[in-house]
Amino acid sequence: MRQSIRDICKNSHITGVYVTHDQKEALSMADGVAVLNAGKLMQVGPPRQLYERPANRFVADFLGETNFVPAEVKGRDTLPDGRVAVVLETTAGTLHSTVFPDDLPMTGNVTLSVRPEAVRLAFNGQAESLPDLNRFHASRRHTVYLGEIAQYQLAVSNGTTNETTDTGVALRAYELNPALLDRDEDALTAHVDPEDVVILQD
Repeated sequence: MRQSIRDICKNSHITGVYVTHDQKEALSMADGVAVLNAGKLMQVGPPRQLYERPANRFVADFLGETNFVPAEVKGRDTLPDGRVAVVLETTAGTLHSTVFPDDLPMTGNVTLSVRPEAVRLAFNGQAESLPDLNRFHASRRHTVYLGEIAQYQLAVSNGTTNETTDTGVALRAYELNPALLDRDEDALTAHVDPEDVVILQD
């Protein structure tokens, strides 16, 4: 039905306004999405932009699963590819983000949004397969196997050693076509690309 509605609008060359509370309906059908909260416009843009680049905590949480990570801004850095990144101190260690508001202060506390599917995992013995930047240690605490995907709950480490600490912050990570299930080992190395670390405006 979603595709049929899209086809009717496209073939008829008409603009349709579709109101829904179903996030996947909005993401799959729309060319442009406006997210409202209590009558207030929170963000407008293409579906992919809203999902991958949410402007605030409400949009990030409303459009799918995400990890909210508290962080402290430590400054700026230039990555090898020339991108400007914000340097952040988190419970997982130092992370870099290339997605941040233009008026972000040089210091201060912020909240990060990291989608579970953006977290790449490897066993510690295969950590070299992951980039050095934004790499940190974690321990697998819970696993939910859903066939084509596995959902992991991770406890993050202090960012410098393999020893996990009870930081009170757990990360969710999703693995498509799961391969990590075949091993009993729980100690993992995780990585997230700087463009998938989104600094929220609130």
